[in-house]
Amino acid sequence: MRSVGDGIPAKMEEFTTSDDKTWTWTGDLKQEDFVILASRTDEGGYVWDKSADGNAAPVGPETVWTMKAMNDVFDRDAYSFTISKAGNYTLTINGETLKLTIKCNDPWE
Repeated sequence: MRSVGDGIPAKMEEFTTSDDKTWTWTGDLKQEDFVILASRTDEGGYVWDKSADGNAAPVGPETVWTMKAMNDVFDRDAYSFTISKAGNYTLTINGETLKLTIKCNDPWE
């Protein structure tokens, strides 16, 4: 996962996997702009397919998105979203279905 500020990747976090099909990461997220880039290398990978999901950012305790292959050029605006509520989250990527689940582990009020 990359946390992006001003278009520059600021932080990368590694997801864990036990079967090379499903990857997860759990940690605290601030209410800020993010890009999720699923890749085994720094080149290419999979990102949120905004058009498939109606450009809807996560607004509830659990959101499921579609991922797609990233274009050759990293376009922050094309792949970014804002977490609407700071808190502890679990992000799960299913590599077979290309679905990303964003689940808030804190009470959602």
